Amino acid sequence: MHRIRRQILELDLLREAGAYALQQRASRIFQEKVLPELDLIFTRLAPEGIVIQLDRLEIDLGALGENNWEKRFTEACIRQIEKQLAQLLADAPYSKDKGIRIKAQEVHHWEIFYHYLQNGVLPWQAKSISLRDLEKDLQKAMDSQEVLSLQNFQAFLRQFPAAIQRLSTQFSTGFTTAFTEVLLSLPAGWVSRVLDFGKSLSGQPVTGHHYHKFIEALILEEAPGRLPEVPDANWVASFLYSLDGGIHLDSGKNRLHRPTAPEPRENNRPGKLPDGIDHESKAWQMQKNREADQDSGSKEYQGNATKDPDSAVRQQPVPKLAALLHSQTGKPEEAAFGLPVANAGLVLFAPYLALFFRHLNYQIPDPDQHRAVYLLHYLATGAENPEEPLLLLPKLLCGMAPELPPDAPSLEQWPLTDQEKTEARQLCEAVVKNWPTLKNTSVEGLQNSFIRREGLVYVKDSKTLLLRVERTGQDVLLDTLPWTISVIKLPWMDFQLQVEW
Repeated sequence: MHRIRRQILELDLLREAGAYALQQRASRIFQEKVLPELDLIFTRLAPEGIVIQLDRLEIDLGALGENNWEKRFTEACIRQIEKQLAQLLADAPYSKDKGIRIKAQEVHHWEIFYHYLQNGVLPWQAKSISLRDLEKDLQKAMDSQEVLSLQNFQAFLRQFPAAIQRLSTQFSTGFTTAFTEVLLSLPAGWVSRVLDFGKSLSGQPVTGHHYHKFIEALILEEAPGRLPEVPDANWVASFLYSLDGGIHLDSGKNRLHRPTAPEPRENNRPGKLPDGIDHESKAWQMQKNREADQDSGSKEYQGNATKDPDSAVRQQPVPKLAALLHSQTGKPEEAAFGLPVANAGLVLFAPYLALFFRHLNYQIPDPDQHRAVYLLHYLATGAENPEEPLLLLPKLLCGMAPELPPDAPSLEQWPLTDQEKTEARQLCEAVVKNWPTLKNTSVEGLQNSFIRREGLVYVKDSKTLLLRVERTGQDVLLDTLPWTISVIKLPWMDFQLQVEW
């Protein structure tokens, strides 16, 4: 698979008349005729199992003339790109040019893994792959003993606890277990043996939050060499007991302690959306009052925000996003490319979200911020248990710092309820009802036509993000949208999100 992040065509014309049409035509020719040929060239020049990355490739087609220019344009593009690329690859072993990198495919996969663990998003060239597919590639690399420096990986994970959480919650137990054994130079099956002892002590498998605490404790162990080569029941009991607030043994019952589910909230009962959402006249009133609500904020939300001990970290999405943009290539100027987001059409729901969450008795930022993130993904797709790279925009809309991992173990233990799913569907129906142009559009039709769009997020300044949404022919209907989404600032957001759609 070959990827081009951005292509720029510069045309110098003798006259201005017809310039725009010619520019559009040249772009279409490049997409339809040049790119398919380049795919074949790239496959031929890149050896199997090798990944080649180029920062930039610039060609000069010279003067083409007006007669039969399309054919000459196509042939010149293909010829020049193939020639320059072949020369770059031939010179690469002797060149100090850092703009070209040639590496084994296994190394490329580990770099993607490293980038995701650190940032919670995939690098641009890997945005279309799933974590499940990445896991399969990494497992193959481990089976062939192609692993990056274990010492560097250990140091990295100990520096970023969030990375350990991603490892233990976003990847399968089998992969995480195998990787941890390789990372700590433990015998194959060592972790599984400890987990089996834990199950025998508790009567239940060590999963979810407890599994994460266990993996975290192993990786953060100051002297991994002190771990016994063959763990016995007494060592396992002592180790599990020592975990901070996670798995511990009840000395009276000799069982693992598991936290009980929280009591359901008094207001958390099934019901319809408030009239302010599904009644058109009150929806308009809500829209009129939105700016005032954003400025003053809900006292409930403000009160919770001040009580959040991690608010200094959680409420800085703009600088954190700027860091993510920088991390894509390590070059500040790359921020101009933006950061890809999925389901960019979620911004259509923005005027309704404060009332929607309030009706569900959600308290944001805590304790319901993570749950709200997952619910927004369900609102956009109707799917549960999403992989974290799909959650960047829901995080931002919920005021969550983008580098924080979502609380997947809690969702696994307490999945979205039927009530939450019903209310999400009712919100979609309310949007259709209050947008007369959509008429009898179904919830799935709304999601497929407007919500599931790709987008790019940019940092404008220290308090402003910009979202550019992918456009399609159906977007002419946005002119009839009865509410504005050009600027979004919800009560729990300490930044504003400008939208270009």
